[in-house]
Amino acid sequence: MNRVRIQIMNQFDRKAHEYRALKRYWKLVHQDSRKLNDKRFYRPTLYYI
Repeated sequence: MNRVRIQIMNQFDRKAHEYRALKRYWKLVHQDSRKLNDKRFYRPTLYYI
């Protein structure tokens, strides 16, 4: 599964939205579709003041 994801990512430019989405949410791509939750997934961001 990981090889397929990398092959697809290599088809896109590194600044493309699709490339960034596959890179950011790779754990969701690897999960079993029956175990996925329909809630929104937000990646926590850290802000330093």
